[in-house]
Amino acid sequence: NGIHVAKLAGLPQELVTCAESYISEEDWPSQAQIQVAATREDSQPQLKSVVKILQALNLDEISPRQAWTELDRLKRLAAEVKIHED
Repeated sequence: NGIHVAKLAGLPQELVTCAESYISEEDWPSQAQIQVAATREDSQPQLKSVVKILQALNLDEISPRQAWTELDRLKRLAAEVKIHED
């Protein structure tokens, strides 16, 4: 799982512990509950870019450094998305 990979990649124990606590919480949202609330047309290209990048990633063949690079790219793209919070 992702936690195991994080440990193998040498991420700080504090970060790994924090991730483990989020995953173990009963109120952790299921995949079905997670919804993107961005509805503005100007956000759609960035959202599509994020989805395409995620779909193209092969997690079985990516190095920790490549994963970090892709995560950084996704974070920058996500920063451009305008989210409407209801």
